[in-house]
Amino acid sequence: MKYLVTILGVFLSANLLAQVSAPRFSRGNHDTRVLQSILSHQNSNNLAAARTTSVQRKRVVAQSTRDSLLAQVDSTKLGYSGTLGSNFDYNYLFYNYSYAYNYTPVFNCFGIETAPMVRYDTCNRYQVNPFTLRYGHYDDRYATYDANRNQIRFSELYVDSATNKNKTHYNAFNTQRQIISGKTFVRQSTTYDSAFIQSYSYNTSNKITSDSMYEKYSHGWDLVSVSAYTYDVHNNLSVIMCYVNDTDTSFSHVRQHISRYSCGYDTLNRLINVSFALWDGMLFHDIQRDTFEYQGALTYFSKWRETLFDTVNHYYTPWFNMEKNIATNNLPDSVRTFGWDSLANRWTPTSQYLIKYDTALNPDSMLQWDYSYGYWPTSPSFSTKFYYENYIDNSLVGNVSKEGVILKVYPNPTNGTLHIELPEAEGVLSYFVIDMAGKIHQQGIFMNNASATNIETASLPIGNYIVGVNDAHGNFVGKSIFTKADH
Repeated sequence: MKYLVTILGVFLSANLLAQVSAPRFSRGNHDTRVLQSILSHQNSNNLAAARTTSVQRKRVVAQSTRDSLLAQVDSTKLGYSGTLGSNFDYNYLFYNYSYAYNYTPVFNCFGIETAPMVRYDTCNRYQVNPFTLRYGHYDDRYATYDANRNQIRFSELYVDSATNKNKTHYNAFNTQRQIISGKTFVRQSTTYDSAFIQSYSYNTSNKITSDSMYEKYSHGWDLVSVSAYTYDVHNNLSVIMCYVNDTDTSFSHVRQHISRYSCGYDTLNRLINVSFALWDGMLFHDIQRDTFEYQGALTYFSKWRETLFDTVNHYYTPWFNMEKNIATNNLPDSVRTFGWDSLANRWTPTSQYLIKYDTALNPDSMLQWDYSYGYWPTSPSFSTKFYYENYIDNSLVGNVSKEGVILKVYPNPTNGTLHIELPEAEGVLSYFVIDMAGKIHQQGIFMNNASATNIETASLPIGNYIVGVNDAHGNFVGKSIFTKADH
C-alpha cells in the first residue's frame, strides 16, 4: 500500500546506513530515529563587551573506526565553511551525520529536533559495504545553507547507486527559522523515479502541530500520512497521533490511525517515559515502553530501559538496558548495555564502552567491547578515534544586540557549581565558557526542554568568565558574566 511504502521509506532511510562507528545498541522493533532524534542580570556594559568577542572552538573533521584486528571498518571525513560547527550527541553517544529532516513523526529524546547537529558542507564516508562485505568508498554527502544557517539542500550520492538510490532534499524555512516544507527526490540514473513532500504547521508558541507527507504520482501529489502533535501545560510534547490514508481514493484526506506516542516528563521538563502503541482497527495496543533516568540536573539521560509487550502472554518483558557512568566533568566516560535473557530471567551484558575526552571536552576516542559466550574480549572489539580542527566562531558579533538575553546565573561569584536558567529555544542548546581574552575553557550541550542546568567551575582559574548559549542553528541566544572566586 502507498502509505506503508512511504512511512517505511522515511523511517528506515536514516537508520539503515547509520554510522558503523556509532555504538551498537540493541533496541526494540519500532523506528529508533523516533527515540533518537524527544530524547534541547548583567549590565549593558558587559553586553557591549561580549558583542565583539570571537571564540575559538573545535569541530569534528574526521573519525575512524577499526575492529579488533585493527582493520579499518568505517571512516568519515568532513569539510566545513565559515563558522559551521558540530555538536556531539550525549544521549546516544555519536556524531550524527545523517539528514535531519526527512522522517515522521518529528520526535526524539531532545523533544522535537529539526536541525542538523553537524553542519558540514561535505561528508565522505568509507565503510564495509553490507552487500559486498568489502571496505571502501561508500557515499558522499553535500549540504548547502542560507545566511541563517538553515540547511536548504542536502544530497546523498552512493558509489553503488544501483543498489542504494541517490537522494536530493530541498528545504524551505519561515522567518522564525523553522522548517515549513521539505522535498525529497530519489534519483536513479538520470531520472527521478519517486518524490516526497513533507509540510509542517506550527502554533502561536512556535511548536509544531502537524506534519503531512505527500507522495508524487503521475496524476499529482497524494497525501499519504499525517502526524498531529499536542502539548502539556509546560509546552512539553505529550502525544503524537499518526494517521495514514487507507480508504480515500482521492488521497486528499487521512482518516486511519496507525500509531501513537505518549510522553511523560519530570519536574525539570526532561523526558522520562515514552509509550508506543499501534492501532489494530478498533483499539490502540501498547507494544513498547522506554524509560529514562537522569543524574542531578543533567539534561541527557544516564539510564535508559526498554520493554516490549508480549502479545501472546500479554505482559511487558524487559528488552534493553543502558547505564552510563557520569564523570566529574558531567560527561559520560563509560557505558554498559544489557539484553534480557528470558530463560535465565536476568539481564545479560552485551557491550561496554570507554570514552575519553580532549582538553576542550570533545570526545577523543571511544573503545567498545562486545560480550560473547560468557566472556569479555581482552582487546576492544572496535576502536573509534575522532579528529578536530580549530575555527573562530564569531557568531556572537551582531547577533547579541538582536537576540541575546541575559542569562540568570547563581551563585555569582562562585567557586563550585554554577546554576544557569536557560532561555526558551527549540532543539539542542550548546554552551561555552570563555575567559575575557576569548579562550574557551568549557563547552557542551543542553538537551531540549531543559529550563535550567548546572556547570562545574572548580577547575577554572580565578577570574571573570562569559558563559554563552547557542541555539540548534549555532546562533547566539544568551550570555552572562560570572566570577570564579578562590573560596
